[in-house]
Amino acid sequence: MADNIPIGTIKHAEDIWPDKEWKTRSNKNRKLIWHACIDCGKERWVRFREGKPQNSRCLSCALKEHLRNNPHPMEGKHHSLESRQKMSITHKGIPSPLTSNIEKGC
Repeated sequence: MADNIPIGTIKHAEDIWPDKEWKTRSNKNRKLIWHACIDCGKERWVRFREGKPQNSRCLSCALKEHLRNNPHPMEGKHHSLESRQKMSITHKGIPSPLTSNIEKGC
């Protein structure tokens, strides 16, 4: 379908998907632009808002970028055995499975 569409082509949604049943008129009148991802080059239809594509990256590259900029909050945090024991005691007085196994030599 989109093999020969030049990048930068702007169309209304109902022109791209004429057989789709639209719930609202505003959805079928949305402008879309044939756009390439700035990271991987994947071409796809993107919503065209305020004179530019709404998303410059495809979903997969956007997720990778998000994870690069927002690492997992616990990543890189290592606690000593003593710290884990203190945390397990203060947390309802129940020892954690991590500290129990270490003490037993498992």
